[in-house]
Amino acid sequence: MVERFIHHQKHGKGRLMRKIFNKYFACIGLMCIMLVCIFLGFRSVKTEPIHFVIETSDSVQKISVYDGGDGFHYVFLPSYAELDMLSVSLAPGVSASINNVPLTSETDFSELSLETPYAYKIKGQKDAAILFYRSQNTASVDIVTASGSMRYVHSEKGNSEFATVAVYSSDGQVDCVDREGQIRGRGNATWTYYEKKPYLITLSSDKPVLGMESASKWVLLANAVDETNLNNKLVHDLAEECGFCWMPDCRYVDVYLNGEYNGLYLLFEKVEVGESRLALDAEDAFLCKNEHISRADSLANPFLTDAGRMVEVNIPENGVYYDMERVHGLINKMESEILSGNDLSSSEILDLDSWVYKYIIDETFANHDADQASSYFYYTGDIFKAGPLWDYDRTLGNNNRTRYPTAYIAKSLLRSDTMPTMYYDALVKNSSFSERMTEIWRDTVLPLLEEMIDRGIAETASEIEAASRMNSLRWRTMFERLRETGDVFPMSPSDIRDYLSRRVEFLSDAWINGTEYCTVQFEVRDGTSYLNVSVKKGELLDTADYDLLDFALYDMPEDSLWYVDATGEPMDFTKPITEDMILTAAPNFGTANDARLSFATKDLIAILCVAAFAVFLTAALITDIRARSMERRSYCVGKRK
Repeated sequence: MVERFIHHQKHGKGRLMRKIFNKYFACIGLMCIMLVCIFLGFRSVKTEPIHFVIETSDSVQKISVYDGGDGFHYVFLPSYAELDMLSVSLAPGVSASINNVPLTSETDFSELSLETPYAYKIKGQKDAAILFYRSQNTASVDIVTASGSMRYVHSEKGNSEFATVAVYSSDGQVDCVDREGQIRGRGNATWTYYEKKPYLITLSSDKPVLGMESASKWVLLANAVDETNLNNKLVHDLAEECGFCWMPDCRYVDVYLNGEYNGLYLLFEKVEVGESRLALDAEDAFLCKNEHISRADSLANPFLTDAGRMVEVNIPENGVYYDMERVHGLINKMESEILSGNDLSSSEILDLDSWVYKYIIDETFANHDADQASSYFYYTGDIFKAGPLWDYDRTLGNNNRTRYPTAYIAKSLLRSDTMPTMYYDALVKNSSFSERMTEIWRDTVLPLLEEMIDRGIAETASEIEAASRMNSLRWRTMFERLRETGDVFPMSPSDIRDYLSRRVEFLSDAWINGTEYCTVQFEVRDGTSYLNVSVKKGELLDTADYDLLDFALYDMPEDSLWYVDATGEPMDFTKPITEDMILTAAPNFGTANDARLSFATKDLIAILCVAAFAVFLTAALITDIRARSMERRSYCVGKRK
């Protein structure tokens, strides 16, 4: 009897499992086929019907045709390329013509003109126009990946692929070639939100590039939100002239990825400790960077200070053991010194001048990320110095928060509820810091800025005018979208000059003349700083002067008000401003706290809805499992009978 029961149990269960397997076999097979297709899709390379080739005595460079999506196609040429240097390559079976002249490997392009539209036809495709553009005064970087595609690199930031990296000077001389290099993505917001990506290039060995010192790691900074391509370079040049810290060198370059023109970039030395980079001789020296606390998981050695700042500690790759407990203790000691209010002119742990210079530049250029992200400082073995300066594309009014030049930005205590600029806020309130700041501003920085306004901006803009125009055409759709959404504001070199001029006038009035200004910070829904404005102490704030305030309330009820964060009461704009304040936008619920509670209630409702849906799915899954279990038991009992 027992043997018969075991037999039925075993064979009945086996038949049931085969039934389940047969039922889902087709699905499993289909999933496998899909995975294979996805893998092959990542590895496949789209065949181009046509591309151009630039051949010199010691190099060959492929140039793809870019489809602008508006009936125009573009050929973006590096600075050294003349039209008579071009030859065309057609895929098998493809026929094409320019200006009704059939294209062949022998076609002579010397009779064509730059930036002139010509009729462009490829058999089987819609008629279009084609234009040839050429950069000027700019080196180029040509990167060809092992797969012939950037799909794998672009699929995830950490993905790296082997590549041949060739660097050409603006006159076409081969500057550097590495056939065993690598390319991968880098960056934070730029990588995540914008189509024009930043990259890290790693050469197989240390090599000098475009006159910069030998190293293996190089950064291609995209300037994705700065259509002028000026902001990072202007800050770099000013900091280098001030000479208060080591600054990574940089060069403008046109970048080509597998033949496709990818825009104008800044090729930067990587910020790292090393003999040819930030040279720190002491064995216990290290480099640090303030970062958003939300990025902690992506940092190499994250550390939360006693005051709640997120710091990434960059340890040199020299095999020296670091006592991280001691490192953390030193950082906390430095932080305590900054926040103490003590006289910093004779500080034994803080280099006062470097911190003054860094704050002045952050404030002058209205740095959106000041004291927040990519904000470096380093320990020399004896003292903490501020710098180097990094990532300034979202500056000089290229952001709603910094749109108006007559406002304090860097010293604001809050960028959001979770991102305080506590170091700068404390330093500016310190008399020893502010006194030294006035001296350095008046004697050193101000004359350099006046020279930049008079000549420097125009000269740099003129140098990259052709390259920047090509970049704007290549990324036209992205820039249009960013302007439409208010993510960036249209700026020209003359706009930058005017903005910087007004800002210098404002800061000189405050720092040299001693005029007191009160800063009003406007916040929106989630506690994020939306806009900073400054008014002379005792004067009225006329909201009509700031058109962006209307945009801040565009999706809120018509009766929405600005509430004083400190009191919770509606702001009375008929009274003079006598102190710094934060105003919060909210519907007319009575007080700011009520308004914030209302938004929190909406968030809670959303969370509860998601939780209810999760419970429903779980219950359905449990019910299905129980039903299958009952079916199996019934089957076994039936077999026993």
